[in-house]
Amino acid sequence: MVEAVRKHYVQKVVLKRVKTTELGSLFELQYLLRMKSGVDEKVFIDALRTTNGNLGIAMQYNLIADEY
Repeated sequence: MVEAVRKHYVQKVVLKRVKTTELGSLFELQYLLRMKSGVDEKVFIDALRTTNGNLGIAMQYNLIADEY
């Protein structure tokens, strides 16, 4: 995750999992994020896409906010 994007949109981040894909040519990173108040998730994802060369991004909501 690019540091400037993280600082602007995310309050807390935890790297949960690292996995290789495409026969080891790509890494899939899974993070737990706590977004800053009032952040538009679409704007956040668009900012990530522009910094990561338009590779895939998925977002899932965690119903247990205090899990991490």
